[in-house]
Amino acid sequence: MTEKTTITVTELHKLVWQRPVSKVAAEMGLASQVLSNCCKAYKVPTPSSAYWSRKAFGKSVEVTPLQHDDEYNQQIVDLPTVPVWNEERRQIILERKLIASELPAPVIDEDFTKAHPIVKNWIQDVMIESVADLVSPTQLMSKDDSFRLSVTSAFLKSVEAAGGTIANADIRGYFVIKVGQAVLKIKIRQKMSDGQRKGIDLANWTIWPEHHPSRLFPTRDLKLAVTGYYGTTAEYVYSQSELVNGGLFKFVVRVLAAKLTKERRDIEKYAEELRKREQKIAQEKQNDTEEAERKKWERFEAQALLWERVQRNLSFIEELRKQFGSSSKSEFDEIALSYWLEQAKAKILTETRNLNRNVS
Repeated sequence: MTEKTTITVTELHKLVWQRPVSKVAAEMGLASQVLSNCCKAYKVPTPSSAYWSRKAFGKSVEVTPLQHDDEYNQQIVDLPTVPVWNEERRQIILERKLIASELPAPVIDEDFTKAHPIVKNWIQDVMIESVADLVSPTQLMSKDDSFRLSVTSAFLKSVEAAGGTIANADIRGYFVIKVGQAVLKIKIRQKMSDGQRKGIDLANWTIWPEHHPSRLFPTRDLKLAVTGYYGTTAEYVYSQSELVNGGLFKFVVRVLAAKLTKERRDIEKYAEELRKREQKIAQEKQNDTEEAERKKWERFEAQALLWERVQRNLSFIEELRKQFGSSSKSEFDEIALSYWLEQAKAKILTETRNLNRNVS
């Protein structure tokens, strides 16, 4: 469990303008969305992604100030305690460790004679036939193009070596792969920025300028992204040195671990569906039992009302007998009242016997 963090509105505002919300949240042991919601609740403005981009390039940036008085800004923010290392996260880490223990490190090699067949085909498509014998792929392409395709080749080789399949591949850096039962969308593209970086020749940095947004500027970094089977996307930005020194390996591990994660979640989903089905059957059985008991009670209640009526009628007859039974003048329809009383009593007793038989 994480310890609860005590912080004022002013301090929270200062932190989220010093570092991105995701980093501040991680330091506090909170989920990023939890901290974002707290900022909204306490009306603490947060920077946009453009703010951090401008700051990274040394451009001037403005901090949006708090809009409340000092008393409001000095209040303590009620930050919930949300452990980052929940069970799902722990399972994913274990799955990635298992993949990493069995996966050979991908080799980023710019010798395109050893490239993955898909990458080879792309290169052949751009080679000019008349000079194919005179120009090597690395001479034809820029260093950034060569590196991106080398990374792509190494990635595709690793996926296939681990039993994955490439369902679709686009030279722009878009892929659909299948690992186990998990179908994933992958991006391996040049990281673009809204600010121009030094040392990059904008006129010759790529032979495929149409593959990139014209309003943005290239960087030396690559953006790798994976969209999972639930539609969520995770993006990672690596420098060239980071990719060579383990960054690509980590990304491949994350991608291949989706197979284990999908299998586990499918099992969990099936177990949950089975539990709900059993719960539904048990509930239906309970409902049937309750319905049967209700009907029994309704029958008993109806019989009880008849018994009550019988007893009331018998009591009424006895009361009449006491008042008029001894009088010879007591008649109804020219017949002695005593006769009618005996007839009524006989009918009531017959009805009582029928009631008793129904109950038994």
